[in-house]
Parts: sequence; C-alpha cells; structure tokens
Amino acid sequence: MRKFSKKIKTLAVAGSLAVSVLGGAVATAPAANAAVQGHCNNGATRSWPGGYMVMPATNYEGSVLCWMDYGSTGLGVWYLQRDLKQCYGANIAVDEVFGSATRAALIAAQKKEGITADGLYGEQSAMYLKHQLVIDGKIAGCGSRR
Repeated sequence: MRKFSKKIKTLAVAGSLAVSVLGGAVATAPAANAAVQGHCNNGATRSWPGGYMVMPATNYEGSVLCWMDYGSTGLGVWYLQRDLKQCYGANIAVDEVFGSATRAALIAAQKKEGITADGLYGEQSAMYLKHQLVIDGKIAGCGSRR
C-alpha cells in the first residue's frame, strides 16, 4: 500500500509540474481576440502617401493583424526580419526563422517604440513598429501604420 501511494504522489507531482510548465507556455501566447487572425505567413501591402509598405500578414482576407513568436517560420518572419534589420539596425539573418536573435531584435525594437517588449509580434507591434517604405518604386526608408 505504501509503494502504491508513493507512486501516486510521484505521478501527482509530475502532473503538477507538467501543468505548470504548459500553463506558463499558454500564458505567454497572444490573447485570442477578433483582431488577431492567425500566424503571419505572408506579406501585405499597405498604402502610404506616395507609395506603400509591405509588412507581415496572414492570408486571411488580407489582414495585417497576425502574430509570430519564437519558432515561427515563413514569409511573415522574413518581412519582420527585413524590417528589424533595415529600420532598427538589427544584426540578424533574414532567413524566415524566428529564433533567439530575431526575438532579441524584436524586443529592442519594441522598447525603442515604447510598446510592450515581450518578443511577440502581434497587433501592437504591427501598429507601432516601422516597416520598409517604397515610394515611386524605390526603397525610401521606414514608416509605421500609426
């Protein structure tokens, strides 16, 4: 009986640890709301006086409101990395993989813009971070949606 209760206690402790670890991961995920459509897997063109900017987006109805975090991959990450490099001087690879260097560069850019510096790209980052501008067909610096 003692061995059985010890095994149960061990399983309960292990289960509690797993729940706390998973709970922490869930707590750091972007909040679910109607404005955030999904993972940034593309780019979207947004008008700018005399030109446009291309920023991370989803394929969902052309929305630019999406999220990315550590481990994300794809074209949306490529646009984010390009913008972090060009607009914030980040020394990172533009390789479509959101790793630790991209996260650190994103946190630095978020701090510079005075927004929540959590290393997650979501609605707030899309609004306040700078993105590459193209005016008259030429790269013309950086601008933000705000």
